Amino acid sequence: MKRCLSTLLLLIAVSAAKAEEPKAFSVNRYSLLWQSNAFRKAPPPKPPKPKRDLARKPDSNWQVAGIFVIQGKQGAVVMNSKTKAVEQISSDSESPSGLRLLRVHDTRVGQLPRIEVIENGQRILLTGITPRPVTAAKPPKKGK
Repeated sequence: MKRCLSTLLLLIAVSAAKAEEPKAFSVNRYSLLWQSNAFRKAPPPKPPKPKRDLARKPDSNWQVAGIFVIQGKQGAVVMNSKTKAVEQISSDSESPSGLRLLRVHDTRVGQLPRIEVIENGQRILLTGITPRPVTAAKPPKKGK
């Protein structure tokens, strides 16, 4: 046991004697760090947001009431907020009012549904109807 330990110590001492001291790098290697400090630079300008031709038309009275999938094809139920007309739309054919479904946007839980449609040749985004809380009717008062 002592012999193994002494051999190991001898090998360590010999390898340490052969090892060279690390050489320092030249000052030029680090000069860029203090000449152009990253913490003093102004942040790069943000790229402009791309303008999209897709927008909610203010004169569109349609809102999404629901989204469905039948036999693998997506569709939506839309409601006209002025006339209260309800229509089913899909990408297969135009609805009676001239709406055609282009795309159903993925929405997270709690978000209103969003769809892209073509209305009168213009591509628009329709959002869902904000649900209203349902209040129960008060029971009639009993006479004494």
